[in-house]
Amino acid sequence: MKKIVIFIVIACTFLFVNTATATLSGYNVQGEYGYNLTGGPFDPGYSVSTGYGSNTIINPGIELYSEFNLESFDFNDTEHTITRYDSTRTYSNLSFVGHVFHFTNPPFPGISNVTLISSTVTGFDASRISFQSDALAYNLSGLSMDAGDQITLGIQTNAVPEPTSLLLLGSGLVGVMGIKRKLKM
Repeated sequence: MKKIVIFIVIACTFLFVNTATATLSGYNVQGEYGYNLTGGPFDPGYSVSTGYGSNTIINPGIELYSEFNLESFDFNDTEHTITRYDSTRTYSNLSFVGHVFHFTNPPFPGISNVTLISSTVTGFDASRISFQSDALAYNLSGLSMDAGDQITLGIQTNAVPEPTSLLLLGSGLVGVMGIKRKLKM
């Protein structure tokens, strides 16, 4: 009987542990421009043309600039925006040509979903977005970006347990053990 009560208390506690969606703020991001003749950004054959921003911390404001400062890359808690500054650029028509961003330290909770919020780039749609748990890429192959064009993506990260909920869980278990000892006496 005691084991059943303890199991029920533990199971109920886990059901009510709060989780919070992690935001991008505070994590490191590194960007790169690359291409793949036969596959995507996460497939064999992907090559980095140029990298930018080595472990830049995501905070308010623009985090990264492309080579020659032609594009800016801004991250906030749940979104990413690329803005083209200079004259029109037409990207090569390969299997993949575009930007890839890697998220690192502290341990990144992982990307669970990426959506297209808006784009002023003709032909850019959600099918050009790809991601892994720690990386985001968008394919600009065959497209043109004009000065002032923007692409904004929504980024959802995996839920993480809140520290206060874990503290509550621990203190609840200690309390249950205390009550159990009192009942034995």
